[in-house]
Amino acid sequence: MPSPISLSTALPPLARFPGLDLAGAAAPGGAASGATGPNFQDFLLKSLEQVNELDRQSQSLIAGAMTGEDLTQAEIFTSVKKADLAFRTMLQIRNKLLEAYNELKDLRM
Repeated sequence: MPSPISLSTALPPLARFPGLDLAGAAAPGGAASGATGPNFQDFLLKSLEQVNELDRQSQSLIAGAMTGEDLTQAEIFTSVKKADLAFRTMLQIRNKLLEAYNELKDLRM
């Protein structure tokens, strides 16, 4: 069984930018901006937790089917596909964020 995604190491490169307000643009001097919207970092962490929960549910259904619980193949297949789709979507978001980060890093040089 694969280990769950570690949330403590999910966004370490962003910690190097203390003036960065993840809800908006970079705040001058590290001051928080006046935006009261949802925090981008919290949104990403919540999304990671949801993907992890979908994976746990699908693993639980698979284990239940192996131990003889009354589950249909359609329920198990749907759960596994839902977890797979969520993981692939999160992976694409991660790739786009890394691509944007690398572009910004190259601009600074």
